[in-house]
Amino acid sequence: MIQEEDLKKVQKINRIGFDFYFQTPVERRYHGASSLDIRIKNREGKYTIINHKLSVLDMTEDGRIRLGLCVLTYPTSKIPGKFYFKMTDTNQVYEYIEKSGKFIEVKTQRLSPKSDKVLELASQGKTEKEIATVLGITLNTVKYHKQRIFKQLEVRNTSEAIQWKTARRK
Repeated sequence: MIQEEDLKKVQKINRIGFDFYFQTPVERRYHGASSLDIRIKNREGKYTIINHKLSVLDMTEDGRIRLGLCVLTYPTSKIPGKFYFKMTDTNQVYEYIEKSGKFIEVKTQRLSPKSDKVLELASQGKTEKEIATVLGITLNTVKYHKQRIFKQLEVRNTSEAIQWKTARRK
């Protein structure tokens, strides 16, 4: 169950998100996916934050979603209401800023080449020690890159960072 104030926010964000989607050229809409962190009540009656992703699987000729895939996963943020629109063909990410009522391109989610390589190796199951060996850097440098990645992406651990990277693949 979604909390009442969150439900109103979700409805507003959905309207804004679909407006943004329809401003995207039709040929690029297949490459768009939305990501929204919302608060729901769990079995114990406590509220928890989850992430709702919507990806386009099929469209009508005029660019309306005919079939979409909705996935519920771990949240991308500790704050409900975070809404992103991601373009998987260019890796552009737009965040909805409630105060301005607009989407802005997020530049902070672009990882440095070294951080990207650390995350790529982690996604292959390499340990921090193995990553250090492969990249020819110290274990502390690997840990530094991972902490920087977590802060930059607003994630809590390597699994969430890998999930973020996977969602952005072309």
